[in-house]
Amino acid sequence: MMLSKSAFPPRPQRSPKATARVLLEDDSTGTRYRESFDLAIGADGLRSGVRRLAFGPHQEFMTTWSAMICAFPLPVQAPSFAAQDGLISARAERAVWVFGLADRAPTALLTYCTKDIDAQFTGDRAERPRAVFDDMGHPAVRHALDALPATSDYPFDSVHQVTTKQWSTGRVLLTSIAAWCLNLFSGMGATAAVRGGSELARAPQAHPDGLAAALAAWEAGLRPFITTHQRMARLKHQWFVPTSRSLRGVRSRETGSGITGAGPHRRALLTEPLPIVGSVQVMVWGGPRNCSSTPRRTAGGLSSTEVRGLGRRDRENSCHGWSCCRR
Repeated sequence: MMLSKSAFPPRPQRSPKATARVLLEDDSTGTRYRESFDLAIGADGLRSGVRRLAFGPHQEFMTTWSAMICAFPLPVQAPSFAAQDGLISARAERAVWVFGLADRAPTALLTYCTKDIDAQFTGDRAERPRAVFDDMGHPAVRHALDALPATSDYPFDSVHQVTTKQWSTGRVLLTSIAAWCLNLFSGMGATAAVRGGSELARAPQAHPDGLAAALAAWEAGLRPFITTHQRMARLKHQWFVPTSRSLRGVRSRETGSGITGAGPHRRALLTEPLPIVGSVQVMVWGGPRNCSSTPRRTAGGLSSTEVRGLGRRDRENSCHGWSCCRR
C-alpha cells in the first residue's frame, strides 16, 4: 500500500504483535520504507487504493448508476433570489440544484443521466456539463452554468455505490466511502461516515477479547443501517434527477402542491416552460411571504399551506420564481 508519510503524525512505538505491514513513501524525498500497524484503515474514498490492493479491483465493488454529478460554489446567489434560498430546476434525466448556505455563497449541483459514462470524461471538463444543460434557459440555471468555467476546483464524476461482502480482511479494514459509499443521492453520506467512525472507535473497548471480534461486531451492528440507506438512495435518486417524464410528473406533483414552512430558508422548484398539472411548483422553507394562502395540514411541526388565486400568467411564468409570493 502506498501512503504518503506527510499524512501521518510522528511515529509512535508499535507493539511487536502488530501484523499489518504498510509500505510508506516520503513524498519530499521519494524514500520508501515499511512499517507495522495494529490495524490499517482504508478511508480513502470511492476509488480506494487500500480496497484495490487488499480486496480486489474497483469493478468488483462499484455499482454504476448511469448518472453524473458536478458540484461547485457560486460567486453569488442567482438574481432575484435571497442568499439562502434553495432552487431546483428539473427535467427528465437532468436537474440543476442550488443550495443556499448561511455562512458562504451558494453551492450548485448539476446532475444528469447518461448511458455512456466514459464519454463524459472526454473534451473540456467544464463544457461537458454545460452542454448537457445548454437548452435550459431559466436565468438561475444560466447563472449557475456561467459560473462553472471560472471555478478552479470542483468534483465532476460518475455516480456509484460501493458494495462489499465484508469490510475487513485480516488487519486491513475499510470504512466510510471506501467500504459502502451511499452516494450523494442518499443524503446520508456524512451521517454514515461519522457513525461508522464513532462506533469503530468504541468497538475494541467493547470487545477486549480480540480485534477480529471487535471488527466483526462493528460490521454486524452497522451494516443493516448502511444496507437500508443504500436501498433508499434508489428512491431518492428520482428526487434529485427523475429518470423519465412520468416520474418527473409524480415528483413535481408531490413537491409542487404548496408552500412548506420550516425555518428561514426557502426552496423554489423552477419549472420551464411546461408546468405540471397547471400549478406553481414552489416549496418555501420559512413560510409564506405575503401570499394568499390557506392552511392545509400540520405534520412533525411543519405547517403546509396551499397557494390560491394565482392567475394563468403566474402559473405559466413560475420559472421566474417568487413573483407570485411577493405581491
